[in-house]
Amino acid sequence: MENGFYANQEGQLQFGQVVSFADGSMIVVELKDTYTYPVEGWYYFDTRQEALTFFNIVEEEQSNG
Repeated sequence: MENGFYANQEGQLQFGQVVSFADGSMIVVELKDTYTYPVEGWYYFDTRQEALTFFNIVEEEQSNG
């Protein structure tokens, strides 16, 4: 379980518990309930799986072989 901010960038899930933007502003997990989403394409989720489902991203399983 990895709570934080997630964004879909060209089909790839991006993650951060703190996300900084070009204008110098940022979003932080501690203030997650104070933002209006999306924030420049970023959303808060409690788990990575919630984000994958929301963005309809299917990750390929990695093999160790």
